[in-house]
Amino acid sequence: MRRRNRHTQKINKTKIKRQTSKTLKKNFRNDLSTGIAICEAVRLPDGENVLEWIAMNTMELFNNAKIVYGVGDYCTAETCPHMTANSNKGDSRETFFYWVEHGEKAAQDLSAVDYIQKLFDYVTRTIEDETIFPIDGDFPRDFLKTVKIILKRLFRVYAHIYYKHLDAFREMGAEDYLHTSFKHFYFFVTEFDLVKDSAMASMASLIDEIEATRL
Repeated sequence: MRRRNRHTQKINKTKIKRQTSKTLKKNFRNDLSTGIAICEAVRLPDGENVLEWIAMNTMELFNNAKIVYGVGDYCTAETCPHMTANSNKGDSRETFFYWVEHGEKAAQDLSAVDYIQKLFDYVTRTIEDETIFPIDGDFPRDFLKTVKIILKRLFRVYAHIYYKHLDAFREMGAEDYLHTSFKHFYFFVTEFDLVKDSAMASMASLIDEIEATRL
C-alpha cells in the first residue's frame, strides 16, 4: 500500500492563533486551479498552523463527501441493506461497517443510506461544536483523535461507493469527479497520518494505483 510520507508534519498541540479558514480555502483552491498536483496542494503551507490546516481540510473533505454521495439516487435501503465495502483480505468476502453512537458500545447493522446519514449528522454536530472546532484557535487536546474518527468514517463512504456504485457514477459521467475527490481525501489523510493503512485496506488496489502517480 502507501509509503510513509516523509513530509508528515509533527503536530503541535499547544494553543494557537487561529487563521481564517476562508483564506486557507481560497489558497488551497487556487493551488488546484493553477494545476498544482493534489499531493502537493494538501501540504501545510509555509507559515500556517498545522491544526488550523487540518481543521479546514477536514471540513472541506466532509463537504466533498456529501457532494459525491449526493449526486444521484443510486443508494437506497433496498439496494444496500448493509454498509459494505470490498474485502480487506483480497478475497470475495465483503467488509461490513457497523454504526456505533458516540459514547456507546452497541454496534448497529444499518442500511448504507442510514449509516451515511447518521455519519453526516455526527460530523455536522462535531464541526459545529466550537469546543471541538474552535473559532478562537484553542483546540482541545483530543482534537486530532476526533478528526481521525471523522476521517476514518468518511473513508467508508468512498469505500462503499467504489464497491457498490462505481457503475452508477460511470453512467452519470461523474467517475472523474469521484476519483478526484477521493484522491484529495487520500493524499490529505496520508500526508498527516490521519487514517491508518489497515482502515483503508478495502481499497488497497486503487490506493496502489494512486500511489504510483506520486512517482
